[in-house]
Amino acid sequence: AGDEEFLRRVTLDLTGRIPAPADVRTFVESTDERKRDKAIDKLLASEEFLDKWTMWWGDLLKNSAFPSNFDRQQGGVRAYYSFIRESLK
Repeated sequence: AGDEEFLRRVTLDLTGRIPAPADVRTFVESTDERKRDKAIDKLLASEEFLDKWTMWWGDLLKNSAFPSNFDRQQGGVRAYYSFIRESLK
């Protein structure tokens, strides 16, 4: 894949977002041989990565107070959310 396509795909996969035009320009213009590795590392360390994957794991593990878990307290949902997020971090 070309640089533009690579950055778009990896950003969408890891953060669920489209890269900013300025980030794409900077990435494409870079002559660093390790720019793809560095882009992946930067995305893995981002808050956007944590947001996306905390939500994904929370959905998978059914960490929700609605609709089927009315008896679960909100405090438990928040505590489990925090546990998932810290585990990913």
